[in-house]
Amino acid sequence: MSNFWTPEQDKKIAECLADGMSASQIAAVFGCSRNAIVGRVHRNRELREIGFARSTGSRKAVTVKDVSISTRPRKIRGGTPNTTRMKRVKPAPVIVPEVVELVEPSGSGLPLHELSSRSCRWCINDPAPGEGGHLFCAEVTEIGRPYCAYHYRKSIGKGTYAERSADDVLLKVAA
Repeated sequence: MSNFWTPEQDKKIAECLADGMSASQIAAVFGCSRNAIVGRVHRNRELREIGFARSTGSRKAVTVKDVSISTRPRKIRGGTPNTTRMKRVKPAPVIVPEVVELVEPSGSGLPLHELSSRSCRWCINDPAPGEGGHLFCAEVTEIGRPYCAYHYRKSIGKGTYAERSADDVLLKVAA
């Protein structure tokens, strides 16, 4: 990788820094961006030692007193803090949903082209090549679901251990 900055340019930047020029002014001399000059000064040890002249402009110098203000404790409005304890609220009763055992639908199944928009699309066979097409459950589904209640429950699975034990935890808390 070739070096973008030549030693002659570094000398010229050093002269400009010694004259107290800002990064924008030096960038105008070289025809590059201000950030290119800042980056070069930052990466070159000799230029970094010279550094940019500090502005005596509107920036306010931070004093120890200014910093220590933020570390003081805040005053409490309205007198002393309230030290009374909050009342314990009883939790609302837990409503445990009734577990309904679903029965697997019995049917011979339909090919895909015979299904309606409210038919279950769960594949019920695995045909060998040349044996014919897939057959689907075809039971009636709820609106917006691709499977009947039985196959929808089967598609979700048992869940993680934490999900399976959540009902037990709720029952213990409710008791």
